[in-house]
Amino acid sequence: MLLRCHDIQKSLLGKTLDLLDPKKWEDFLNVGGHTEKCPRVVGSSARLAVELILKKMKEKEAKK
Repeated sequence: MLLRCHDIQKSLLGKTLDLLDPKKWEDFLNVGGHTEKCPRVVGSSARLAVELILKKMKEKEAKK
């Protein structure tokens, strides 16, 4: 399971980058890390969380 930025970078980019290093930050931006790749991971995670919450709410409502 990918939980840390370090793990997500490794999975998406094939390597990890020290984002405090200006050159590495620039590399990260150039590959779409801030505008495409990481937002996609966050969006997918949020969608999954909402789906699970709604499923549990429906199950709870059906038991009433």
